[in-house]
Amino acid sequence: MAKDVVALGELLIDFTENGISSQGNPVLEANPGGAPCNVLALLCGLGHDVSFIGKVGKDRFGKQLREVLTEVGIGTEALMEDEDVHTTLAFVHTYPDGDRDFSFYRNPGADMMLRRDEIPEELIKSARIFHFGSLSMTSEPVKGATMKALKIAKDAHITISFDPNLREPLWSSLEEAKREIAQGMRFCDILKISDNEILWFTGIDDYDAAVAAILDEFPQIKIVFLTMGREGSICYQNGRKVTAPPFIQKNTMETTGAGDTFCAGVLHYILDHGLREYTEEEMQEMLGANPGFVSRIQFTLEFPDYTREELGLIARSFLEKKHYTIADDALERVLDIMEYFRRQPNFANARTVRNIMDQVIMNQNLRAEDDKEDTLIILEDVEDYLTDEGIDINKPATSTRKIGFA
Repeated sequence: MAKDVVALGELLIDFTENGISSQGNPVLEANPGGAPCNVLALLCGLGHDVSFIGKVGKDRFGKQLREVLTEVGIGTEALMEDEDVHTTLAFVHTYPDGDRDFSFYRNPGADMMLRRDEIPEELIKSARIFHFGSLSMTSEPVKGATMKALKIAKDAHITISFDPNLREPLWSSLEEAKREIAQGMRFCDILKISDNEILWFTGIDDYDAAVAAILDEFPQIKIVFLTMGREGSICYQNGRKVTAPPFIQKNTMETTGAGDTFCAGVLHYILDHGLREYTEEEMQEMLGANPGFVSRIQFTLEFPDYTREELGLIARSFLEKKHYTIADDALERVLDIMEYFRRQPNFANARTVRNIMDQVIMNQNLRAEDDKEDTLIILEDVEDYLTDEGIDINKPATSTRKIGFA
């Protein structure tokens, strides 16, 4: 039977915080998780016939996940069970600014144990789109299984969609992650990538130049979608670019799975219209192709504009997670830059802090390349950011803030 989309990858349990117990401890809720199945669930809800390839443990969580997939309507004919290795678990902590921290219990986890001989060739050949991410490329045997599936799809001229979905703790090194993600890009026709991922992968802080660099190295990619959280999204195809503002509510929803929702929306559009050269109007329509998005919002979390002090704490927290510190005068300069951005349209709040700090870290690495023990961000690193970006923080605001749909 023909399938619209077949996806391969991780299927796991996401433990998310859901209140506080009477004893004052966080209450954790066991949710079905894994980016490929998030995409499939949304596509299934939009009327598409989909199936999943992966592996869970022969345990209570594996049983729960199989039941959920069946209930949603995702085909489980290629969902394997491992007799010895338990279902992968992830504990998700959401910070007040919407950023998330993942702790994985996956050493190993059942999703890593999928073997080459378990790959269903005919199921892949029946698909219109084969979708995958990089978590199935972190180690053997699942890496070999993923490569076999990609070769089957490529040889059968199946459209291949790739969302790197970088999770740093799951890789032995970021060099290995970059190498394997590049391997995934060599196969794909559709690339969905986030702002943080493209900065990390290319080392280029200009999005247009970064996408151009990827397309120069991987010319078979037919279309690129860049997601930027509360800054919106961009579609690139054949030298053309269309930008869409974000969908923002007064009370913004929990962001886990937001990128998967976006991915499902554009795949839905491509399934309906075919993968071809689009007009700019069609590209704009595609960026807004998230039907039913509002109706799926069940829980909300308010994201106010943070005070200067709160943004400083967010910046320090972000740097600590990456094992950096920042001098007081450098932090004050970062906060001056934030005041500049606060006057601009579509101010992205805490996400802007993280994007600035990513680039400042790159400047620090260049300055201290001969001293690997130096992890201090100094004022010079921040001033270099201003110079590189051509920013005059005394420039007055030129327009009002906007919110809208993407």
